[in-house]
Amino acid sequence: MDPITILWADDEIDLFKPQLLFLKKKGYEVVTVTNGHDALAEYDRNGADLVLLDLMLPGIPGTEVCRQLRLRG
Repeated sequence: MDPITILWADDEIDLFKPQLLFLKKKGYEVVTVTNGHDALAEYDRNGADLVLLDLMLPGIPGTEVCRQLRLRG
């Protein structure tokens, strides 16, 4: 069984290192990006089971990333 993949988009990802380490220790695959453009590109390349978005991402805000991901289905 493949691990659950989490795409985490936040421009201050260093603040969440303890949470990232915890998730990885529990067997989740966590991919991090720091802006909205990279979030969409990573999702298009590899998909994700769960997406965590900062609302105020550089480039494309998290709300717009969410809207575009929903259109992708």
